[in-house]
Amino acid sequence: MHTKTEPIAYWQAVQSLIAAVRGADSITPAMARALALLDSSDLAQEQHAVGVRGLVAMMSDLSEDHYCAGWLHDNEHYLWQCVQQPDLAYGHAPLDAETIADLRAAVAMVGGWVRCQGAPTHDAAFVSLAEWEPLHVAWVAAQERERIIIATLHNTRPELLTWPATEGTA
Repeated sequence: MHTKTEPIAYWQAVQSLIAAVRGADSITPAMARALALLDSSDLAQEQHAVGVRGLVAMMSDLSEDHYCAGWLHDNEHYLWQCVQQPDLAYGHAPLDAETIADLRAAVAMVGGWVRCQGAPTHDAAFVSLAEWEPLHVAWVAAQERERIIIATLHNTRPELLTWPATEGTA
């Protein structure tokens, strides 16, 4: 597991503990008060924020590990394709099964993905899956159009030009 994903692991452990307490034969008044606090919307929002920060850190770490870049341009799209199609290369090789599982767990936990907002700040921002999927489909289509243009300019067939951005669609 990646060292910077500890917040995700922490909140998964908390959720397991809550499930165990709820399944206990007897719950003390203190346990009932703690469960009521844990069910509060403030805690749910904090849990979500921690999960998103963990996902951002994981994506940045992967970009650094595979491309020596804190956040590779279009990193969110390349990683999303790898999550959808684990055999695709990210850098020089596919991501390992544990990394794919960690990314999928983070997506399930936060209910979305993270994307770079672009200039001028280039901040990473959370987007729901309902927002993300059309953005990614449009990005894949734009990458394919670009590949066709480049192939035309170089007088070759588009299928001969490959790079991670176009090795599959999700």
